[in-house]
Amino acid sequence: LRAAYRFSWNLPFTRETLASVPHLMVPADCDIYPNFNRHQDLFPETGGFVGAAMLRLCRRVYWEYQRQLWDPAVPEMIAEDEEKALREAEALDFRRLREAREAAVERAEVAVAEMKAAKVSPATVAEIEDMLALRRDELAAAKAAEQNAEAQGDDSPVELESALLHLGLVGMLLLDTRLCALSPGGALLDVDSQPFLPVAFWDMLTQELEMDSPMRALIVISELPIADTAREGVQAAAEALGPYDPVNGRWSAHAEDQEKLLGKLFDWKAKEAYRELTFISGGLCAASQSEVLDMNWSGLDKSGERSKHLIVGPITDNVSELPPPLAASLSPDSRFSFLHRPLRGQRNYAEALLKVPLHAPAKVAAAKIIGQYYEEVNVVVGPVVGLVTAHTVVVVLEVDAEAPVSCVLVETLTGGERRQLKLLPANRPFPYLFEDLTPERHYLIRFEGVENADTRFGGFTTPPRHQPEVGLSNDLDMGGDDGDGGGV
Repeated sequence: LRAAYRFSWNLPFTRETLASVPHLMVPADCDIYPNFNRHQDLFPETGGFVGAAMLRLCRRVYWEYQRQLWDPAVPEMIAEDEEKALREAEALDFRRLREAREAAVERAEVAVAEMKAAKVSPATVAEIEDMLALRRDELAAAKAAEQNAEAQGDDSPVELESALLHLGLVGMLLLDTRLCALSPGGALLDVDSQPFLPVAFWDMLTQELEMDSPMRALIVISELPIADTAREGVQAAAEALGPYDPVNGRWSAHAEDQEKLLGKLFDWKAKEAYRELTFISGGLCAASQSEVLDMNWSGLDKSGERSKHLIVGPITDNVSELPPPLAASLSPDSRFSFLHRPLRGQRNYAEALLKVPLHAPAKVAAAKIIGQYYEEVNVVVGPVVGLVTAHTVVVVLEVDAEAPVSCVLVETLTGGERRQLKLLPANRPFPYLFEDLTPERHYLIRFEGVENADTRFGGFTTPPRHQPEVGLSNDLDMGGDDGDGGGV
């Protein structure tokens, strides 16, 4: 896992970004293993000691590379975790010794019984019985050693991964819903008893929000969107797919925790007119400039009933779409609703400007999802399909401003996509060359990154293999006097 961090964090643009701006990170399943806190192969009944040890080490690596960015206590946490691991390893050794002694006693008892049944000489039987007594003494000693090791084992609570950091007048609430499913030794808690947000978190949050603090703005950061979608659909999916499915990691699958958290946060905001509350999350491979609405808002300023919710990503992964509904209450009996304004089909990141003056209300002055494409770029010529062979095609496009534009080929039979992202020059035709196409297949052409993509599309069919591959127009007028370009 450390090697994975070294590789990923040393990629050129990643390295530059990590070295240029502050970073606060929250744990996610992609840091360890997809859906690791509910993966059936990692529970003690299946994964046993190996699964627990692996998860424990993964948690420690997360501490080293991510938590250590904001928590100065991590070196002490790692040292304590190492001591716990050594004690548990010692207890495991004594357990294995006890099991071996039990097996030895059972074998000796069987041997004595067989000898007596075979009427072996009393002297020989007495000798074996003496050995059996010795084995029983060894077993008793092994049991005592195991009990002593277990008594010295660690019964401390799991380290709380969620935290509220104070940065002057701004608070940063980092939420963990993954690592809280691990015991101190790394074993996954039973799927039915796993906390989505543990008791220790609620104690910490209540204390922080009720204390006399200068905090005027609170930014809530979570792996997945808190106000994600209507609970009915998520809860129905969770019931149909079972407790181990990733859908159980969604906030709307945990209505009680979701409602309680939003209630505490909006109640804190409503107590003072100068307070601001903002949510930032990712995890869905979809982006949206969303809002969370408190329909029972008790604050004096009516505008405070809405808080911005930036759903970010992906930067490198494939882009998905937010499922409907895009606007609804979380449930008929919830005091909260959401409004999503998705950014479709683009990798992205977020930029926000939070103003927190000392003698005026805090305010999110700007919050925007920044996509990979530019705005107000239009196609002026194209697409024009050029040479088509059994395996290649040339598509030419011209746009009115220098901009990144993706040409996407969709194979109509399978729905498979091929895409190329190119930086196109302004007012100059630019070719896309696609290779490794399938013969005798029809492809649709569409573009991403232009305003008029809905009217600028096309298609072509690749010829059979080993057939003439000209793919040119039937108009062979070479005169060039009709004003259409003068070519074939």
